[in-house]
Amino acid sequence: MHNTVTRIENLSAEKRALLSNLLKNRSRVDPKVIPKRHREGGLPLSFAQQRMWFLAQLDPENPNYNVAGAIRISGRLNILLLEQCVNEVVRRHEVLRTTFSNVKGQTEQILSNNSRVPLALLDLSDLPLPDKDAEQDKRIKRELQKPFVLAGTAPLLRMTLLLLKPQEFMLLLSMHHIASDEWSLRILISEIGQLYQTFIKVEPSLLPELAIQYADYASWQRSGLEGETRDKQLGYWLNLLADAPHVLDLPSDRPRPSIQTNQGAIYSTVLPQTLADGIIRLSRALDMTLFMTLMGAFSLLLHRYTSRNDVCIGYPATNRNKPELEKLIGFFVNTLVMRSRLADNPSIADFLTQVRRNLLDAQKHQDFPFEQLVEELNPERALSYHPLFQAMFVFQHASLEFPEISGLGFELNEGEHTTSKFDLTLSAVKTEDSIICKFVYNTDIFEENTIVRMSEHFKILLEGIAGQPETRISELPLLTPTERQEILIDWNTTQADYPKQKCIHQLFEEQVEKTPDAVAVVFEEQSLTYAELNAKANQLARYLRSKGVGPDVLVGLCVERSLKMVIGLLGILKAGGAYVPIDPCYPRERIIYLVEDSMAPIILTQAVQLDYLRSSKITNICLDKEWPEISRQSSMNLFVDMDSRHLAYVIYTSGSTGKPKGVMIQQGSVINLNKGLLSAIFHNEEKRQLRVALNAPIVFDSSVKQLISLLNGHTLCLIPEEIRLDDMAFLNYLKLKQIDVLDCTPAQLKDLVSISLLAHVELYPKIVLVGGESIEYSLWRNLSKMPKTRFIDGYEFLGRGKFAGRGQRLLFSLLVIFRYFSMLDVIVSEVFGDPEQKTARMIDSLFLRFAEKNDEAFLSKVGGYFRAVDNPGQMKFQFGLVV
Repeated sequence: MHNTVTRIENLSAEKRALLSNLLKNRSRVDPKVIPKRHREGGLPLSFAQQRMWFLAQLDPENPNYNVAGAIRISGRLNILLLEQCVNEVVRRHEVLRTTFSNVKGQTEQILSNNSRVPLALLDLSDLPLPDKDAEQDKRIKRELQKPFVLAGTAPLLRMTLLLLKPQEFMLLLSMHHIASDEWSLRILISEIGQLYQTFIKVEPSLLPELAIQYADYASWQRSGLEGETRDKQLGYWLNLLADAPHVLDLPSDRPRPSIQTNQGAIYSTVLPQTLADGIIRLSRALDMTLFMTLMGAFSLLLHRYTSRNDVCIGYPATNRNKPELEKLIGFFVNTLVMRSRLADNPSIADFLTQVRRNLLDAQKHQDFPFEQLVEELNPERALSYHPLFQAMFVFQHASLEFPEISGLGFELNEGEHTTSKFDLTLSAVKTEDSIICKFVYNTDIFEENTIVRMSEHFKILLEGIAGQPETRISELPLLTPTERQEILIDWNTTQADYPKQKCIHQLFEEQVEKTPDAVAVVFEEQSLTYAELNAKANQLARYLRSKGVGPDVLVGLCVERSLKMVIGLLGILKAGGAYVPIDPCYPRERIIYLVEDSMAPIILTQAVQLDYLRSSKITNICLDKEWPEISRQSSMNLFVDMDSRHLAYVIYTSGSTGKPKGVMIQQGSVINLNKGLLSAIFHNEEKRQLRVALNAPIVFDSSVKQLISLLNGHTLCLIPEEIRLDDMAFLNYLKLKQIDVLDCTPAQLKDLVSISLLAHVELYPKIVLVGGESIEYSLWRNLSKMPKTRFIDGYEFLGRGKFAGRGQRLLFSLLVIFRYFSMLDVIVSEVFGDPEQKTARMIDSLFLRFAEKNDEAFLSKVGGYFRAVDNPGQMKFQFGLVV
């Protein structure tokens, strides 16, 4: 060595520089080749192993990190030889005899040279058959879900052999994910079979020695993903996922638990051969792989289910892009994200081309570890869902193949799937003659019948994709023939009799005859029976008739919340008029505008409001000042010649998009609404008098649902204004008055929940009608803790429509009533017929069902999502068409 140094020092400067360059070039390692690393000391973990180690430390008992398989073996099995084969595989693959340890704050792999896998033999052959099946299932589940101890314990492979009966066995193999993946399980089984074939013949192994080991790959991965390479890979993913939604709100049967449990199940279905052939032909025509096409179809399914135009799906990349990695056991798989943007409603062919381009680009950047990507993006984290995506797509070309060994038969035992790492995973398996679709789902949030229906929708979607590639994605069918019949025909067969010739006040009078002494209305400490309320309303009606009120005459009702408000409303209807509700708390300018715009000739009011309402064109009737004169009128029912086609009320919009507009509502619409409420909401209620709270001001349409409870013999409880605005007082009111039916807005309900509504069972109303705005998912999740209360969303809309064939504008009110239980049986609506003739306006919440009586509904085909229900009357969808 000394002579070599001396000779180098004696070289000229030019020769020394030339030698230096030569040595550098000789020592430079081809970055495309994974070098073999010295085994002295600890070895670094791969990025995937590092994350798995972290997760295992958080939850060491979690069996979800096991990669396991169960193989049924029939024939004369040499058990000792089988054990020898397994241990030869362990000798070949260092990662199976690796332990992990923290050294100075860094986790390292420690290799063991003397790890053997004992073959545990359990004899179940003497058990009677029923007990044997149960014991077999129990043993399989126990063995495959037994946790591994990563620190200081090797090997990371377990093997158990169950003897079921003579010449029939079940081999259970289990490895920890930190040392393996699904591909590794195939290698393990393949090598065991090949070794058994040669060892049974007393021949040496024909398996070539491995060029590298997993530890070499881990070191190479860490050194290779640095500097410019890392920046380029990371830059691609940061650009792709910038502003991507991190939560996919799949409609579910149950609220998402606060901590994800990974409880799962699997549902499998086989695509019909003609459909599979069609998808394969389309893939070839578009120069796509079957994986790409099915991934795109799954994205479209999630798009249709969530109404999201931006969908992220995870998928595994084998990450074995070098020949020396293909035969190596280890944790190579990396998770990638496919982002689909569908806002422009592309054609199917254009969308699938987008998917192809995205997947090819992602493949070029598949080396960047998912674990580091999550850290870089730093999305809002929660224990209830997986970061970046909650749905996964997996594609396999074939099921596991077993070697042919004379005298032995092998069969993979699928067993019961009891875990799901994501909300939903679609695993597509291409066999020689079919495509199998396996839906793995989280049982905490989905029911099996939901997933069964989803699988049928996926088939319908694939049929549309294969048959009409130039169709826009919004026009893809999703309904099965049975669902099309149910939604478009059965649910729209809504003809039913209702009293078309009667008016609201006449139905009220019929109820008075039935329950004259029952309490009709309550306000503070005051109350009126049905007979008392009817008598006072009759007196007011006669007084109004003397002032010129009759059918379709508008009468303003500007009265504070009180018994007189209800008397005034009924009195107007009994006189034949239509009430125009005006909130006395409105600003003076708005009150004046409503009075002038409605052109109501008469205003029912109170003395305190007279200053706002003085006008030479208006007759003001003060219910408080003029009641002595009104009370001298007869209290008997009076007859007015009118029917259900006359107006009941005119209600004004908020004016948020311009000036407030009055919407005219017929008597028949209110009566039909009452019939719909009885069938949709109150159909299961006992025939008893309910205590119905009137919370909403009468200037809102939602108040009508409570006011018409007087047509059914219930007690209307007017919540005082000061109580409505005080959450704690509101809770006390619910308890004091023993309210059965409550109406409120989502905001008010959220406030009540925040001050412990859910903690007081005695406060729970039987029914809560929620309306005025869309409801947050988190609020529904909290409401699910009140199992004895039914929550109905009465989100209302006012709109204008044009009825073809009639040269006049019609005003109509759309009332949507639906119940939030078992959300996910989603069906996409489609339009049939002329949309100018048959239209419907969609609501933000996506889970509805038709069928109010005497109304026909045809749905928008763009973004419409509807839920099929199993119980009649559980969910209704109503149109109230008015002149």
